[in-house]
Amino acid sequence: MCRSSAEGGRRCNGRSCGAAGARLRQQRSRARRGLETAYATGDPAAVATAAAKYTAVTGHPLPEVDQFAGDLHAPPAPTAPTISGQFAGELTTPTEPTAQEDPMPKPEPQPSKPEPASTPSGSTEDRVRDAVAKLAAQGEWVGIIDVRKALGDVDHDEVTRVLLKMNRNDPNVHMVPEDNRKALTDADHAAAVEIGGDAQHAMRIERPRDTSAKDRVQAAGVGNASADDLAQALRDPLTPSRTYDEIRAEQKRREQQVVTSPAPADATPANETARVETQPPATAEQRVRDVYRELASRPQGWVRLSDVRERLGATLPRDEVDKALQAMTRTGRVHLSPDSDRRGLTQVDHDSAVRIGREDNHLLAIEPDDDE
Repeated sequence: MCRSSAEGGRRCNGRSCGAAGARLRQQRSRARRGLETAYATGDPAAVATAAAKYTAVTGHPLPEVDQFAGDLHAPPAPTAPTISGQFAGELTTPTEPTAQEDPMPKPEPQPSKPEPASTPSGSTEDRVRDAVAKLAAQGEWVGIIDVRKALGDVDHDEVTRVLLKMNRNDPNVHMVPEDNRKALTDADHAAAVEIGGDAQHAMRIERPRDTSAKDRVQAAGVGNASADDLAQALRDPLTPSRTYDEIRAEQKRREQQVVTSPAPADATPANETARVETQPPATAEQRVRDVYRELASRPQGWVRLSDVRERLGATLPRDEVDKALQAMTRTGRVHLSPDSDRRGLTQVDHDSAVRIGREDNHLLAIEPDDDE
């Protein structure tokens, strides 16, 4: 029994604090939450069921919808900001609204930076072909180290992969090792491409075969065909043997005609004529060296023996040229090497080779003299 306030006790609110009162309050709370949920769903059947349960538990009529704390249709009441140090239930002091700041100015769009004009374009293979074309004339040899320098912005392994792919898939791409190993630097070794267990240091790209050149030569006649068509027809494996021999004879005739053609009367001064006529004729070795200087795109670059013999023409017998080349290799400054790409060799290459030991050599490189 509650004591009165006069006796120092608290005023009784008439609510039972026993177990039965606690269960009743729990049932009322559940009924009210169920009714709130039913109103939130908007299902009439659920609302009717929850309302009947609420009336049975509480014994009171249904309250208005906007009296529910969880009513979804009523906007939530703004909560007052809590201030540190305030007691529970103490009224909070409204804060002064801050002045609205001016909006930040919208940044001006920056123009995109243009791509530099020197940015390389094209695939790595296209860039390799462009580099070879710039470093050497058509079909001449260039150092792989020079090709890598031209593609300095491309990864080393990527260039190696492309070079191997080109050598494997393109019959016009050829690679050879450097015969003079002593002349190789560490950079040459690092730039080399390994094919079949051998390091390759130089490469060349021939012009694709012109399969229609043979037809043009046969239509115009060997004697009337252009020098380029004659050279392209020699590379065509479908050129008949008879036409092949006629083309070679015509090329030698044209070369001999150029060599033996008389010079203009004013080409040599009169006071120089006697001295020119008294000079001894050039030896076979001197002729080979002169032709090599004309063909090589760089010092000690590789040239094909077929091109050397073509420049020499019929002025020197083949045996004399072979003996001169074999003697020159014994000096240690003249190098002969076979072409590692046997598939790319033409019949002219086979015929122009120099056999040393048991190996046919198709390429020639001459180290420059000290005074050159």
